[in-house]
Amino acid sequence: MKVRSARNQNATGGKYYGTFIENARVNSAFRFLKDTRPLAAGYGRAAAPKTDCSPPADRESLAQIDNMLKEIAFDYGADLFGKAVPGMECFYGVRGRGDSFGKPVENPLRKTLVYVVEMNREQIEKAPCVEELIEASRGYIRVMLIGMALSYFLRELGFQARTHMDGESELILPAVRSMCRKLSRKSNSPY
Repeated sequence: MKVRSARNQNATGGKYYGTFIENARVNSAFRFLKDTRPLAAGYGRAAAPKTDCSPPADRESLAQIDNMLKEIAFDYGADLFGKAVPGMECFYGVRGRGDSFGKPVENPLRKTLVYVVEMNREQIEKAPCVEELIEASRGYIRVMLIGMALSYFLRELGFQARTHMDGESELILPAVRSMCRKLSRKSNSPY
């Protein structure tokens, strides 16, 4: 398992090198993330949207769905949560990683749920060190689980949904950062 393609920085002598057991923890986290990528976009039978129902459209149902989305995000560990409608300039034109490499991004889902999880600053500041990599992988998994819970809920209601996660994101990272900063200012949060 390679943490970063050909440059496995977690390998013996790499700048993130730790003990065999620490390396296994990091590598297993990234392998888990890689294995969940097909579920992020709703590929496969388990993640396919229900086709026997149409999404609710009345105001009362939509308000109830909004409240449930927020509740799910916080139940699974989000520290902040909000919604955004990013412009088309916030999406990749062509995919650049994984099985989707080189494929165009067509008709991205523009209504976006944005959430933030806090990471242990003390561990992150140890970079470059294995403790930082462990914390980063823990953060990636937390974010992925929240996104998957939200997208599965929306698909169950008949909506199209995808989780923008490691290797499956259609959103450009600076656009995501900008949405998180706006969310943070709106909630008077230090994030």
